[in-house]
Amino acid sequence: MSGQAGAADAENGEYLFKTICAACHSIEPDSHRTGPSLHKIWGHPAGKAEGFDYSAAFKGAAADELIWTEENLDKFLRRPRSVVKGNKMAYLGLRDDADRADLLAYLKRMSQ
Repeated sequence: MSGQAGAADAENGEYLFKTICAACHSIEPDSHRTGPSLHKIWGHPAGKAEGFDYSAAFKGAAADELIWTEENLDKFLRRPRSVVKGNKMAYLGLRDDADRADLLAYLKRMSQ
């Protein structure tokens, strides 16, 4: 997956974010919903968005020092429960490699 996000379609990634993620997550700073804001998630530790009350699963990921790198985000977006066991998200994963790369490109763009 490394390097793919740069060649991916961030516009399609924005569409995917709005249709898959935005019901529970915002990309705006400090704008938490059911899930935490994903503002500047790229390169930041999991379970650490200020002002959000994380589940025990994400608190465990934070304690394990999980960092949202491209590789970790890709794995999480593909199969969330394989990365953060016991998380309560309704989202079960995005299996399509190209769509995942597009979503990663959007998240990366929004983190800069």
